[in-house]
Amino acid sequence: MSSLRRVWRLKKLKLTTKLCIYRTCVIPVLLYGSETWTLLKCDFGRLKAFHLRCQRSILGIRWFDYISNNEIIGTTQFPSIASLILRRQRALFSHIVRLDDNTPAKKALNIAINAWKGRPPATGWTRPRGRPRSPWIAQLGRPSKVEAIWNQAVQHGHMRSARRTNVVFAAD
Repeated sequence: MSSLRRVWRLKKLKLTTKLCIYRTCVIPVLLYGSETWTLLKCDFGRLKAFHLRCQRSILGIRWFDYISNNEIIGTTQFPSIASLILRRQRALFSHIVRLDDNTPAKKALNIAINAWKGRPPATGWTRPRGRPRSPWIAQLGRPSKVEAIWNQAVQHGHMRSARRTNVVFAAD
């Protein structure tokens, strides 16, 4: 972000261009691998602070100017970092759900969901020491919400396969 400081100060660039650069160059680097992160509340706070500090820099707002975060969000129209991370996590979840049942990733996801719901994979099984306080799957929502996302992903996968089989080729 600091290497782009000269770009943010350019008066010739429109705000939309600067925001597009931020969206395409900074956000992907910031959220690289966020699909698998298990975040605490303080982590979300740090990410949110960085996101807003970047937007303030793009808008040319100095630290001593009194402008609320809501005004900045209203000006840039960027979604929050938490919603971006949640969208990426749900996309990964949906991709895994649509895999074949014998794929190791889908088997691991099924075991994780069952363990989260209180159905351990084997009798006497306990979580290993040093695990995060809440599992990755818990960040997607309550168990009923996770089941709804699961069903939507399966439905989406069925619709995609139906569209592939119903394609009519012009050469036929």
